[in-house]
Amino acid sequence: MGYFPNIFWTIARNRPIVKAVGAMMDAFWYSDDVDEETRRLVTFVYSHYARSHYSSAHCAFGARERVLERAKISEIFDFDWSPICGERERAILRICRNSARILGEVCDEDISTLKAHYGDNTITYIVGLFSMMAFLNKWNELLETTLEEQPANWSDRKLRTIGWR
Repeated sequence: MGYFPNIFWTIARNRPIVKAVGAMMDAFWYSDDVDEETRRLVTFVYSHYARSHYSSAHCAFGARERVLERAKISEIFDFDWSPICGERERAILRICRNSARILGEVCDEDISTLKAHYGDNTITYIVGLFSMMAFLNKWNELLETTLEEQPANWSDRKLRTIGWR
C-alpha cells in the first residue's frame, strides 16, 4: 500500500472498535466467496455513489494496484450499456448503485436479476460488503478523515472525470 490509512488513527481511539472493525474487514477482504476484482469494483462503486470521497479514493487507488481495470473504474456511470461489463457485473453494480444512493431504489427486479446470477451465499456476502462500506463511508465522512497524499494525488488525476470530490 505504501502508506498508513488515516482511518486507523480514528478507529484506534477505542480498542473494542478496533477489534470489531478488524474482524469485519478480515471477513470481507479475505473471503473466497467473491473474486478480488469484484470486491474492488463493488467497494469503489458503492462508495462513489454514496459520495464518500475518502472511501471511493481508497477503493479505486487500491484497485488500480491490484486487479481492477482502469476502464471499469472510468465507466461506472455507463455500466448498464458498456461492453466492458457483463450481465453478472451489471446485476451487482445496479444493486450497488441503487442501495448506495437510497435503499428504496433497490427494486424487486434488481433482487431477482442478482438471484439469476448468484447463489444465496454469494448474495449474502455482497450485501455484507455493501454494509461494511456503508459503515466505513459514514465513519470517514462524519469524522472527516483526511485522505492520505498517495490516494489523494492519484484520485485528483484519475477520478475527477467521473465526478470524484
